[in-house]
Amino acid sequence: MIFTDHYVDQVRESDLVKNLKKGLIEMDNSEFTHHVGCEVSGINYGALRRVNARSRSPLAFGSAVHVGLEEFFRGNDKYLDLAQAEAVRTELDSMGDGRRNSDRLDTILRAYALDYQMKPSMQFDLLSIDGTPQVEQSFSVPLGRIPEIHTENFGTISPHIIWTGKIDLLTMFDDMIAPVDHKTTSVMGAKFVDDKVRSSQMLGYTHAARYMSDQLFGGKKVFGVRINALASRSQGFEFALFDIPMHEWKVQEWLQETLNYLAEWVLRLDRFLTTGVASPIREHCVTKYGKCSYFDVCDAIPKM
Repeated sequence: MIFTDHYVDQVRESDLVKNLKKGLIEMDNSEFTHHVGCEVSGINYGALRRVNARSRSPLAFGSAVHVGLEEFFRGNDKYLDLAQAEAVRTELDSMGDGRRNSDRLDTILRAYALDYQMKPSMQFDLLSIDGTPQVEQSFSVPLGRIPEIHTENFGTISPHIIWTGKIDLLTMFDDMIAPVDHKTTSVMGAKFVDDKVRSSQMLGYTHAARYMSDQLFGGKKVFGVRINALASRSQGFEFALFDIPMHEWKVQEWLQETLNYLAEWVLRLDRFLTTGVASPIREHCVTKYGKCSYFDVCDAIPKM
């Protein structure tokens, strides 16, 4: 794809490029996924911060559920009201999804709270720091450093990589630390965690938890990640926990892969800033989840 000088200049003035010139890359899993999936998607999302003004119903519903769960685990009695406020913000009900609306939101959160209170097997042993339960814990942890790269736009650099994100719950499980990630879904079963076992999101959580353990919890062993799944179906709701152990070799393998990828990404970005040309992955324009967020703009003539 060919981009205008104006577009390239906007990328050049982005925080992403400014930080890179200082030898720093700050990346979370969402941005990393955009970069890995498609060079153009990564530039639009990571550099220009262009995002949809309106979410799709699964994302809007999941966001509202997450807000409700966050407040529930903080012990806030107003968790249902705050979840509904998020649904209003994202205009959930205007999307016309019969299985994802404010009524279903209220019902699934009430059902989950009852299930959680009645079943010890569903309950979590929350970690605390200075008396504060670790709910929605933000992190910013070092990932490593890319070996020296010679570029046209940044000079010779060896960027430090900082991996950022937010862990829904930081807990103890079987005498080990375990991050917990809430997931809303319409499908549950043996294959539910297949796409999560090797995902950069879960490996990143494990790496972050290990770093936090070394800094704050005396180097206690980290189990891996637990998925707190809330399924909304036409016939009702189902709640389940899925345990994903993460061994050290897996985390180290992911770390090296990520550093290698980011080294290649820096060179691609450098080339883009010089030539104004980027190579999209056209197979990602439309997937089983529908069109890419940037489909229409990518399909327009360059000056638009």
